[in-house]
Amino acid sequence: MFKKTKTNENDVDSLKSNSKKKPFYKRWWFIIIVILIFVSSISSNDKNPNEQTSKENNTESQIEKVTIQEKEDPTEFKADLTLEVDKQNIIATINTNAPDGTLFETSIINADMNNFKSASEFIAAKDGKATYTFTVADWPTGYIGGISSMRFDLEDHPQPANVIDLYGSKGEKAKGDQIVDAHDGFKYGQIQTVTVAYPSKQAVKEKLDKLFIDTLNSMIEKSNGVIISIQPYLKDKDWSTVAVTVSDSWYSSPEHEKERFAEQIATTIEQLIHNCEQVEKDKSVQVYYFDSYQKELASPKILGGYEIKR
Repeated sequence: MFKKTKTNENDVDSLKSNSKKKPFYKRWWFIIIVILIFVSSISSNDKNPNEQTSKENNTESQIEKVTIQEKEDPTEFKADLTLEVDKQNIIATINTNAPDGTLFETSIINADMNNFKSASEFIAAKDGKATYTFTVADWPTGYIGGISSMRFDLEDHPQPANVIDLYGSKGEKAKGDQIVDAHDGFKYGQIQTVTVAYPSKQAVKEKLDKLFIDTLNSMIEKSNGVIISIQPYLKDKDWSTVAVTVSDSWYSSPEHEKERFAEQIATTIEQLIHNCEQVEKDKSVQVYYFDSYQKELASPKILGGYEIKR
């Protein structure tokens, strides 16, 4: 339809010729790319100084920060006690901020009421520590507790002059959570009680396990046939739930006696389980009652007491 003119052909040829002859850096697309890169680099350079300045300001700000630590009040009494077993000895160590020469009345006591033992000593602090070694070769296996305090009311063991100058003749200048009222205006620096297993944790565990079983058997024996058995309810060796099997005398007892019996036996068993470390003391123990045919007789209520089912 359209007739090509010579001029158009020449123009096209000219464009082709020019395109072939121009180096790539003179072509339009290359120039545009270069411009874009150049603009981008300018934009990037514009941001960098601000970022650098911001970083420098932050660094300077951090350097300029000064942490002011408050000086500890020397009358603020602090101390803690640890007990360590060393063969047939108990090493008592007190770490404290009390001045050198401060006397601590320190005692250790065992928990065996059938073979009660105790020992005491006055220990002087030096360089923030007071240490004494107690010999316990003839002490029975079990837990040994340690107690200690800074006292001002003992004429036979007075605190040295530098301690009185700091805390007062009665300890009245001493401060802190560990300072407690004693008597006649005297104050004590009281240290939290600690315990340690002697001669070892394993030895104490074995003794408690035996004591636990022996006591359960004694309860059954002394019940005169009313209690037939006491054993874990849901899992073997898991004493968090206990099944107590009782004789048929249960059925002939009045309702109030059943409830009283269930509560008293449950309380005794729970205390025994906790004291013998069969279950951690912060965990509950649930006691259920059954007859010899495994029919449930009583179960604990959610809010305390027992629901008598038969």
